[in-house]
Amino acid sequence: MRKRSFAGVNRVPLPAVIGIFVLLATICTSPCQAVEPDRQVHPPLSPKTVSHKLNRLNKDVTFLDLHTVPGSMTETSLGQVVRSSVQFLPRWTRVMAMSETQLDAMNYCNPGQNSCSEELLLWKKILQEARDLPFLEQLKSVNAYFNDWPYRRDIDAYGVSEYWASPLEFLQKSGDCEDYSIAKYFALKQLGVPVEQMSIVLLIDAVSDSQHAVLVVSNGQDSYVLDNLSDLLLPQEKYAHYLPLYSVNEHYRWTYVTTSRLN
Repeated sequence: MRKRSFAGVNRVPLPAVIGIFVLLATICTSPCQAVEPDRQVHPPLSPKTVSHKLNRLNKDVTFLDLHTVPGSMTETSLGQVVRSSVQFLPRWTRVMAMSETQLDAMNYCNPGQNSCSEELLLWKKILQEARDLPFLEQLKSVNAYFNDWPYRRDIDAYGVSEYWASPLEFLQKSGDCEDYSIAKYFALKQLGVPVEQMSIVLLIDAVSDSQHAVLVVSNGQDSYVLDNLSDLLLPQEKYAHYLPLYSVNEHYRWTYVTTSRLN
């Protein structure tokens, strides 16, 4: 079986969000796919310089320190972070809407009355196995459980080049890196982990020079990475080669602004 394969302040207004999309357009291709081989990791601009550049797009752009972002990666070379609404991510808003309905069905199916599909039984299985475990053991269990699903490209599983799968869709067809992260996110949510402590992170793996996605879960001062490339549960400090593009949970999107996106 093949395996493959970071989460306050004012809301960023629409023109700012559009501006950020323009800045990201040169690198934000589909997660888990190759990016330009000559891309370099640049040192950060100063906050004053970044603000000046982005304020040409909108004077109300608000920057956050990395340590204020749930599940953020704390390398100072990453630059600044801009927070915006998730409504401008249609794939993610679709997943959130579908997941509410699906999770209700998962909660109310009754195996004793044969009212559960195979996928719902698989979902209930991991919840039952992990529910009474200590926090870190819950993370390990959920990570390893979903990592057993085979990696599938979106074009093979869903017939399109980029698709974000809901939990039930993942259980039925599997998916690629962000789909693992989505399934883990909603499983942990049902296990009682607050969404404020979690974020799905779209990033660049500087070692393989490819795009990837992981789930990051915070617990106090520590944040842990749930990665479909490994069953190991490690703190995010061990992933210095993971350079975030943006992260999401059900409340916000955080865009990580670096020099290369502003020049």
